[in-house]
Amino acid sequence: MGTVNVQLGGCPLTYHVRANSKHADPLAINELLLHVLVDISEQTLSGVGHLMGFGAHSTLNSSSFIYGDWCVSQELKATPILVVADGVFPQAVFSEQSCAERENLKLTLSLRDDWKTGFANIVYFEAGQWVEMNAANVTLSACGDVEQLNELCQQFPALKMIGH
Repeated sequence: MGTVNVQLGGCPLTYHVRANSKHADPLAINELLLHVLVDISEQTLSGVGHLMGFGAHSTLNSSSFIYGDWCVSQELKATPILVVADGVFPQAVFSEQSCAERENLKLTLSLRDDWKTGFANIVYFEAGQWVEMNAANVTLSACGDVEQLNELCQQFPALKMIGH
């Protein structure tokens, strides 16, 4: 994942990722708004993310260009869709520095077979250091094309065998 490849087509999805109350620092409530285009044929995704912190110890307000891959895992019964993506500062796309030097977000999403809910582990760059947010709740908050989402769910018949 060394290059940024923003796709112009795909299934547009918007996710709201919020720190799990069991694992969250009550003074630094963090959440990620994630707008992605999911490419069915290439099993990739790209888009933008906006990470925010609302606590007394966090003034986080960071944007990222997101790029990554997704796959269906037979081992993960409850959340068989695995998304692994990186994010870079927006200015990294236009600079001559490598994306690795401008990286500000790493995320892993585990989603149910309907792509609507799951959980996330996120590592983000804040105030000069990397911070972890684990077991965050993921919820689909908008779908640009319901027919495309249905096609995405139907493309992989193995998902129907896994069940919930």
